[in-house]
Amino acid sequence: MQDSSYLLELCDRFKGEYPYASKKFVELSSEGRALVVGDIHADFKSLERIYTEIKNLGKNDKIVHLGDYADRGNEPHLVYTTILSAALEYGENFIMLKGNHDHATGDRPLVHPFDLDLKLQLVFGVDEGREVCRQIMKKVWPNLPYSAIVEEKYWFVHGGVPTKGKLEGTDVKRKEIENPDEEILWEMLWNDPTEDRKNGLSLRGYNIYTFGKTATKDLLNELNVKVVVRSHEPYKLLKVEQDGMVLTIGSCPNAYSMDKGAYLLIDLEKEVNSAKELLNFATIFRA
Repeated sequence: MQDSSYLLELCDRFKGEYPYASKKFVELSSEGRALVVGDIHADFKSLERIYTEIKNLGKNDKIVHLGDYADRGNEPHLVYTTILSAALEYGENFIMLKGNHDHATGDRPLVHPFDLDLKLQLVFGVDEGREVCRQIMKKVWPNLPYSAIVEEKYWFVHGGVPTKGKLEGTDVKRKEIENPDEEILWEMLWNDPTEDRKNGLSLRGYNIYTFGKTATKDLLNELNVKVVVRSHEPYKLLKVEQDGMVLTIGSCPNAYSMDKGAYLLIDLEKEVNSAKELLNFATIFRA
């Protein structure tokens, strides 16, 4: 069995030192570039491949993770060790957003499948594995921001546009995105886009919706941005949706038995009008 002390130390340090630990909404400058990573789901091999880009980043460049760091894949200990270390090293240039697999009420995860506990026990032993899981849920998950924005350009989020259950459109205001209540956060973590104009019920479960084109347009106007950059559906790999208002990216091919994954290295200084333009900043890699 491996020693869990270093990962436990990283959890402690993350809670105390990560600059966005107390923030729900991160405002990013348009200087430099952003390395954007979709769901990882304990796919350490893919994370290693993506992080080869870090050595090429400059002082104004950012790293933006869109959430879902564990479950499904087999190496959550390596993923969390690597990402938490990077978060502490790069500080304000490292944005580690919350996904639906990184959300709990107390010590109860609010997602299925949830296998982080079991996978950590296999690495560290039963007692230490359970303790590492508890510390991740206690010290890391509550300190993950919910979304990030580059003014006039991008809104980064795990799931997508909250609808408040409306049939069409959304009346969510910027202040509700900056400081969402639990219901709006739930939708931000869980909702998926549809090519319909109207919103719909999601097969994912209670209080989860598909957000239509009208809702996306409403929120883009409210936030004064052009594109929603999201993950949550890794099997889409790299998909422009809703007439260029949404880009979905998946970065964990091994966790989904896919042969390819993707990431973005966006030039934030360039103007953008459509998600189609982001394809120029995409890299597709083999699993």
